[in-house]
Amino acid sequence: MNMKKQLLFLLFALLALCASAAPNDVFSVGDITYSVTLDSYSGKPGIVAVKSLSAQGKAKTSLKLDIPGVVSYNGYKYKVGVINYDAFKGQSNISVVQIRYNITRIAQSAFENCTSLTTVYMPSSLTNVGYRAFGGCTALRSVYYANATPSSTSVEPGSFPENSGMTLYVSKAHPNSKENARKVTAFDYFSTIKKHEYACDFILGEHGYFCVTKAPLSDGSTRGEMSLVGVYADDNFNYAWSGAYNNGILDFDVVEIADSACLGNTNIKNVYLSSYSKLRRIGDSAFNGCSSIEWVQMATSSLQQIGKYAFKGCNLLTTIKLPENVDSCSAYFVDGCTKLGYISVDSKNTNYASYNGILYDKGLTILFRCPEGYTYKKVLDSNSLPPTLKKVGNYAFEYCKYVEEIYFPYGLTSFGVGTFRYCSGLTTLQLPSSHTGWGEGSFVGASALDVLYVNQEDAYGLEVSRRVNEFDDCKRGTLYVGG
Repeated sequence: MNMKKQLLFLLFALLALCASAAPNDVFSVGDITYSVTLDSYSGKPGIVAVKSLSAQGKAKTSLKLDIPGVVSYNGYKYKVGVINYDAFKGQSNISVVQIRYNITRIAQSAFENCTSLTTVYMPSSLTNVGYRAFGGCTALRSVYYANATPSSTSVEPGSFPENSGMTLYVSKAHPNSKENARKVTAFDYFSTIKKHEYACDFILGEHGYFCVTKAPLSDGSTRGEMSLVGVYADDNFNYAWSGAYNNGILDFDVVEIADSACLGNTNIKNVYLSSYSKLRRIGDSAFNGCSSIEWVQMATSSLQQIGKYAFKGCNLLTTIKLPENVDSCSAYFVDGCTKLGYISVDSKNTNYASYNGILYDKGLTILFRCPEGYTYKKVLDSNSLPPTLKKVGNYAFEYCKYVEEIYFPYGLTSFGVGTFRYCSGLTTLQLPSSHTGWGEGSFVGASALDVLYVNQEDAYGLEVSRRVNEFDDCKRGTLYVGG
């Protein structure tokens, strides 16, 4: 009988250990103690609140506190939703706090008087920071906040201390994140506000830093979307990756390379984006100044937009190809790529086309960009320019130093601002009688231009005799021949 009682006791104890925690139950994992607000059932994660430091956390003399968005206990997963009132108040051993995605609220006085706290990282999911949440944190100097659209109702006035020299770092995933932050009263005591990749939601060592731009539904029926805002390692773009990520309970897809995400990173050598299955946009200046990039692979059918200066200054690039579904590509996306000799376009693309390595609209009526290192043809004439050409865009030939002669076909009506700026090898230019005007600064730096053929002296917009200063940088040979 005693043996049976012992076995029953062990069985009940085992069942208790395997059961999910019930509401108001308290448990500790690592440095943190949690309070259950919703138990886990039918395989669905429960919800917990952060209650305090655990005994382990309190015993540490210096603590970099990492508050997870998902915690596991007794084999069950729980979403971490809230950091409770007074949770860490007066804990002088905390130096850094990393708050992970999923957490939505920091309650009043949660970190009040944490006098050793210098740095805080907050996710975009955090939509409420309570009064004096960080009050009295006299050592606080740096706050990284991934929420790009905070307000004075979501971040309550008085939630941060009045320390001098504090810097707020905001998300790179939103063009107006700095301006939005400046409107928040609670941030008035931050002397500096600027963008930084550390103001992010996820740090994936093999892939980079990411901000959530669209939250998934809590029931998992809709996947979240995120933007890559920086690289964690120089080889993050070397390998195939679908861009899909699960944070333990929710799914996300990379849909964007943010504006200036990798700006000025001279260590990136390859950019392989073909396997990013949901990537829709490469932002403005995303890889601007990445002067060591040797090749870019963008052959993903999901890509739709390429921003201005996306690959500016990638001096080692020799070719680049637009995928099939790109419908918005800045003509300036490869400015400063001095060795780029050829732009190609997927034949299925219905918006853009390549003709002899030069970028046009699909109908070959608008010339958008001749690459700066173009050497495929030194003389552009009826054999190398499409007969359908009507317009040449702004700065279309800027810095194309290897093109020597251009003879435009009849039907061309105009070219834009700065079209031939710094075409230092251009010696001869012929415009048809259909041409009616050029934009300002079209010949700045065209120092070798010696012969310009036009058919009418005072055709609208030309007015050659009145615009002689347009040719100040040219050789001034035969700059005009009337037809």
